[in-house]
Amino acid sequence: MGMTCGFPGKRTETQLLTLVSRLDAFRLEYGRYPTTDEGLDAFLAPPPRPDGRIPSPFIDDDWALLDEWDNPFLYRNDIRGCDDGYMLWSRGPEDFSPATARGLVETRCRAPSP
Repeated sequence: MGMTCGFPGKRTETQLLTLVSRLDAFRLEYGRYPTTDEGLDAFLAPPPRPDGRIPSPFIDDDWALLDEWDNPFLYRNDIRGCDDGYMLWSRGPEDFSPATARGLVETRCRAPSP
């Protein structure tokens, strides 16, 4: 599991965990996580599958993509050294970056095969 650090953000932490479960559902449906370009918007408007079928949205409302400070959750899946993974984070109330390790961050990574 990722890291949760000490600022008020229980709602954001709960939302982050919900988004993680939606990322897992997306991966089960497509065999991959959303690309960085697709981002979390892929939850609202899923891309077509290779067979042309378009699944139901993974979330119902775009408010779920905003943290409790009304900032969008940020997402990347092009993590250096990962074949399959992502970074999902909230900048928190003071616009933190994941590098400061002070926001709410969830990272998953599968290392490349040797």
